Amino acid sequence: MVSKIASERWNKVSAQEREKYEKQYQEKKVAYEEAMKEWKAKQDDAAENDEDEEDGEEDVEDDAADDVLEVPSPAKKARVSTSSLKGTTEASEKALAEAKNEGLAIKLKSLMENPKMSGKDAGTVLNALRKAGGKVVDAKKALLA
Repeated sequence: MVSKIASERWNKVSAQEREKYEKQYQEKKVAYEEAMKEWKAKQDDAAENDEDEEDGEEDVEDDAADDVLEVPSPAKKARVSTSSLKGTTEASEKALAEAKNEGLAIKLKSLMENPKMSGKDAGTVLNALRKAGGKVVDAKKALLA
């Protein structure tokens, strides 16, 4: 709609006025093309400088950044849960061995490390896991009920 109105108005403009606008357009077009040539030349120079740096020339800033990265980060401390600190009894070791045979060892450990299960025996937790079909959430609900 707007282009239609603009087209109608442009067609109504006299040839002398059109010539004035077309001259302005040509001047701006030439200035734009010159600016683009300069910009492209600068971009090419910058690209060549980047390639030179990759060939072995490095800036001082790069050296400083490398020095910072050479310092090793501190080692992370292992997470230790309260249940792993308790002494293991023969019954809990037996329950863990049974859980390994049944493929429930990881699930049993995760339930035993839960603070809400601190008073539960490993055998009781394993039985709850078996009844729940190996589902940790269902076994936890059954144990807390």
